[in-house]
Amino acid sequence: MVKKRLIHSLRASFFCLIFILSYSTVLGDEKGEAVSGNDVRPETEMKEAEEGEKEETTQNESEVAELYKSAFKKNIKLSERKALLKSVINKHPHTGWAEDAMWILSRMARMKGQKTRSVLWLRNLVEKYPNPSLEKFTMSSPLFRTSRIPRILFLVETHGRRYAHTNEGGRVYAFNPLPFSIYEELGQAYGSFGFYELAEEMYRKALKELPPVEILQNMIRERIDAVQITDPEDKQ
Repeated sequence: MVKKRLIHSLRASFFCLIFILSYSTVLGDEKGEAVSGNDVRPETEMKEAEEGEKEETTQNESEVAELYKSAFKKNIKLSERKALLKSVINKHPHTGWAEDAMWILSRMARMKGQKTRSVLWLRNLVEKYPNPSLEKFTMSSPLFRTSRIPRILFLVETHGRRYAHTNEGGRVYAFNPLPFSIYEELGQAYGSFGFYELAEEMYRKALKELPPVEILQNMIRERIDAVQITDPEDKQ
């Protein structure tokens, strides 16, 4: 049993390593070629940017918003659309629009059947932005409307759980469905890849993001049970 669990852990670690090594490829073209140094900042530059000024001016925010929105113009080539979104991520990582750009690129990859590429975008999104959210502009896009998020919001709203009180002064906050949907999708992807421990971890994170809506909670608990039953280790 111990030997099998060790092998399973090593396999999961290897998969994570492959994902990390593949991140530079995600920022490349559709053939998986890495982009040039002019397109993506070196790691040292990114670190310096993160340690520098993080607050964008109102004018800068407006410019970033226009750059992001330009990727949604009609009659624009797919390669140009992706280049614009990646430009937002690389040049303006401290704005909310970078989160939207990563999520949109994940959705675009998913729509093209590129599951691994989609997972890479989602994984890096939640690692860089632990509590990501989407701008209203993004939520008006077809890629958002065809995602699972509107259905999740519908279920939450019909159960009266769209808004909740905090324990601090009784303030009200709105449920943010993006973290839940990301962890749920990652759980499904890891399960399909055969990495059941990672899948269970993602499902448990998704469960923590949910308000008390029984139908959604039960759905995630059933998936956790299914992953545990499928895991070869648990059959010994």
